[in-house]
Amino acid sequence: MTTCMECGLPMRLTKEEALEMSCSGTHFIEDGMTLTPVTGKGLRLGNPSKVIQCEYGKGVEIGNFCDIYKAMIGSYTKIKRFVEIQENVEIGKFCKIMSFVFIPTGVRIGNYCFIGPGTLFLNDRYPAAVGQWEISLTEVEDNVSIGGGAVILPGVKIGKGSLIGAGSVVTKSIPPSVIAYGNPCKVVRPI
Repeated sequence: MTTCMECGLPMRLTKEEALEMSCSGTHFIEDGMTLTPVTGKGLRLGNPSKVIQCEYGKGVEIGNFCDIYKAMIGSYTKIKRFVEIQENVEIGKFCKIMSFVFIPTGVRIGNYCFIGPGTLFLNDRYPAAVGQWEISLTEVEDNVSIGGGAVILPGVKIGKGSLIGAGSVVTKSIPPSVIAYGNPCKVVRPI
């Protein structure tokens, strides 16, 4: 059996061994008939995903065809296929980011959040092809769920424990612990 020259562990690991791994080399987890690449801290990385200069916690899973640049991802967060996360984005621990999500620079997502498939975050209120960009910060607090296909405009804050309905367009900040949906997204009732 081949071993890693950096840490001495076998190149093929169990899931438990991968979570304890601290080397920066690439190892593989056997999942039945497939081999999943895994790097330091148990990062499970889909193929051919790119994770460049990121900080990430223990047990992070990243699906196939993802591009993640200079972001911070908390422990045990799962990022599904075809997701782009740009630099300086912060994602908390135990989050689930579904497929086809775009998260640009200027977004902070708290812990225990669900981001539904096809959700789009924007970061510039007046984008232009030429000239200066003005990035507006967007914050999603802890325990928020955002339904699939939602569009989150720049500069909004979604309060702790709120639920945003599928297909909503969030144009203004949403208070904590409410259900909100629509275009434009409006608070419907408290949770």
